[in-house]
Amino acid sequence: MLLTNIWMNPMIFGSTEEETYKKVMVYNQMMCGLGLDILDDEMIGRIQELTSIYQKNK
Repeated sequence: MLLTNIWMNPMIFGSTEEETYKKVMVYNQMMCGLGLDILDDEMIGRIQELTSIYQKNK
């Protein structure tokens, strides 16, 4: 989980909203493949929103 947190964090890799979305979708697909439905649409939207805020304030 810690590695995932670092990998998806836009402040560490300077990811754009689109790049972050793609990372989240890959992560979600992997977790669903393992039978772990961790992320929902609301959480994915919030991650995109936070990425947008970070990009504007960078």
